[in-house]
Amino acid sequence: MASDWLDLALYRLGLRQGPTKSWEYRRTDMMSLSDASLFDQWELPNQVSAHELLECFFQGPNLIFPLLEWKECMTGLEQCLNSGFFEFGQRNGPSQILQLLAVLILGYISGPHQIPSFNARCYLNRCRTMLGHVIKYPSIATLKSLILFSLALKSSNELLEAWHTVNLAASIATSLGLNQQTTLSQERTSLKCPAAQEKTRLWIYVYTIEKLLAFELGRHSNLQDIQEAELPDTLGCKELFELARLLSGIGKRSVHASRQEDETDQDDELYRSICEKVKITGESCIKLIQWAESMPDELRPTSDSIYNSRLHPVASYISMQYHSAIIILSRNSLLISKEALQSAVGVIAKDKPWYSVIRNGQSMVADAARKTLRLVIEGVDSDFNAALSSLTAPLNSLATLVVLIVTRPRSHVAGTDLSLIETAASALRELHYWSFRGNNDLGSLLDRLVKLASDSVKAARHSRAAGSSISASEGRAPLFGRRGQMDQTRPLV
Repeated sequence: MASDWLDLALYRLGLRQGPTKSWEYRRTDMMSLSDASLFDQWELPNQVSAHELLECFFQGPNLIFPLLEWKECMTGLEQCLNSGFFEFGQRNGPSQILQLLAVLILGYISGPHQIPSFNARCYLNRCRTMLGHVIKYPSIATLKSLILFSLALKSSNELLEAWHTVNLAASIATSLGLNQQTTLSQERTSLKCPAAQEKTRLWIYVYTIEKLLAFELGRHSNLQDIQEAELPDTLGCKELFELARLLSGIGKRSVHASRQEDETDQDDELYRSICEKVKITGESCIKLIQWAESMPDELRPTSDSIYNSRLHPVASYISMQYHSAIIILSRNSLLISKEALQSAVGVIAKDKPWYSVIRNGQSMVADAARKTLRLVIEGVDSDFNAALSSLTAPLNSLATLVVLIVTRPRSHVAGTDLSLIETAASALRELHYWSFRGNNDLGSLLDRLVKLASDSVKAARHSRAAGSSISASEGRAPLFGRRGQMDQTRPLV
């Protein structure tokens, strides 16, 4: 602050030609020679591998959030390949280093690669090293690099770090005035300017990513809702923006209801809070279904059509977000016995518009889990690049189907679901996700999930062969079972 005031004072005293904006990048502030040691061990993949990663980035993640231009990015990559990270940073600034690192990580995650020299976890640590250098100089380039880094973190299953990074990006975007609303006539005029178009696009991307991540983490969004906006004319942008805005409202209601339940001690108040949560679940699912039905056919998440290579990254990403939201909202219904659920529906949801949604919640969440896992499998089999893939949705879906099998081992679809779980687990292994965790933690988790489901199916078959009967509700908690007769406390959300 003192240096900014001094710049202004010198300018007004006529000792400097013009004031220096606090967010303006200064060549004198580029990395000093003492920083060269940071990059001693930093190496890029060979040229062929680096080009492959860059191409995968543009065929996947950059289709969903088009932040970069191919020519500009390729030029930067070639410069870094030829001169190394330090000289590249001296010439272009630290934000370009962070941007390049994040692009390579996202390109690597977009599909299976046989690049032994590429260590994605190491590249993430390099990004963390650059973060402190980057945020010193808020600019459009800084904002782009932070958005890309947050996407790389989320795709690497570092969700909390991704959350903090995207909020840092939102803070910088706000400081640059990207969130400022204009009148409609001014907005239409400004959108003719490429620079204004880019600023609008970046703010919409920050808004969308932050809202989606807030819902996934069960947190309140830190950004005010946008009621109307001139959206970029890119594939899927309008649909993702509307989904993010919808999930933001759902998330706020769900978080508030959960807090009310946690803070309630009286039975009457507890019952009312549970009824409110069931209502929120029903109304939210209806809104999501209506949103999905309003989508164009080629992007509709409930469609069974095969996506072509151009549409697949965007369509599969939208579908993942939609089905993941359905699972998060309704998966607790699987922990309730079928009899208790039907009884609760008759009491809480009778004559409500969302009656059928709550009544069929168990089937709906199971179908959403199956759809998600099929998307993972189809992506591997078709060699389409996965766009912004992460483990969150697939693991939620695996866990959902495993719980379904454990609670209904004698179901006619249990064997089919077990086969789907085994195939999806194999596909996830093939995608090299565990390279981010070390010690193959993911592989061990997948093995345990598959074994749990397999053991349940085998036990049910053995029991059936022996002529014994197993209650369909055995092992699940009733909805009405806590605090005596007022025990209607098993939430659906």
